[in-house]
Amino acid sequence: MVRAFADQPLDAGTLEALLGLVGRAPSAGGSEGVAFVVLTEAASRAMFWSHASSAEWRDDGEQAPGLLAAPVLVLVLCDPAAYVARYARNDKVSSPLGGLAAEQWPVPFWYVDAGMEAMALLLGAVDLGIGALFFHVRGARTALLAALGCPAELILVGAIALGHVAPTAAHPRAQRRRTAAVHRERF
Repeated sequence: MVRAFADQPLDAGTLEALLGLVGRAPSAGGSEGVAFVVLTEAASRAMFWSHASSAEWRDDGEQAPGLLAAPVLVLVLCDPAAYVARYARNDKVSSPLGGLAAEQWPVPFWYVDAGMEAMALLLGAVDLGIGALFFHVRGARTALLAALGCPAELILVGAIALGHVAPTAAHPRAQRRRTAAVHRERF
């Protein structure tokens, strides 16, 4: 995950290659309840940051300059109602999820699918040598979605910043490596 981007746009071909990965991740039951809003214009990104962060952070935050420089922001959204509706259809209603309200699902697959779609973009960015960061959107989320014209039922899962890595940024591999929690046969 990169937190310092160069103030340099992504070329259109690179961005389109990354966006071509959308829809290739699994979708529970074929529900297809994940959507994206891609912000590339400076005014759109500024509006995003005005809703998603404080003026204090933008002016004084240690990581703000590097993150604010990202030329592309991709908002990851999901629609629980799409999953509930899909699993109410004849071919899915007899499954354990059939007929359940969203709050009754033991695992909310809309978040799982959104995470898989986001991961596809993140891995695609790595493959193309592009910096990427998935992050939680803070601030006025409802106002942000309204300003972007998003339907009210959509949930903003997070955002992905994309761009060239700033030359002064530490290389992501230089950071501490995490240890996977893999257990075999028993925990």
